[in-house]
Amino acid sequence: MAKSSTPLSSCGEAHPSVEVIGGGMERFLPALKTLHLPYTPYPLVAWNRHVETIFVAFFRSLPDVRLRRECLRTKDGGAVALDWVSGDNRSLLPPDSPIVILLPGLTGGSGDSYVRHMVLRIRRSKGGWRVVVFNSRGCGDSPVITPQVKLIII
Repeated sequence: MAKSSTPLSSCGEAHPSVEVIGGGMERFLPALKTLHLPYTPYPLVAWNRHVETIFVAFFRSLPDVRLRRECLRTKDGGAVALDWVSGDNRSLLPPDSPIVILLPGLTGGSGDSYVRHMVLRIRRSKGGWRVVVFNSRGCGDSPVITPQVKLIII
């Protein structure tokens, strides 16, 4: 029988978007200090989610983040790309540092503004995490070399 899990926030109350399975809650969720706060949209464009998306595309900065690419072959001969933040392997992070894997949206990749901003926030946090961005086939300049376009094998 599968063990059920309850979504929890950093304060211990139920939260609809976070699920912690197999432990780790005590280690990782305390670092997400704003998780329990309500979402506050930007006041001028929040009346429509599409307008908010377009607004951000034009007015949000694109941080300079250096990445080191690692291409992986899938079972069917396709390829996905892992973009590691450059310098993590030579920095002061110990070899057993935890890894944060960023999974961009449907067509997103490591070159997108929101992904790069997340990378910077994670790097600036005191968690001591290594950061890698998973780029699906054809996303984030990863190659499409098979007829299968989007496939995530878990």
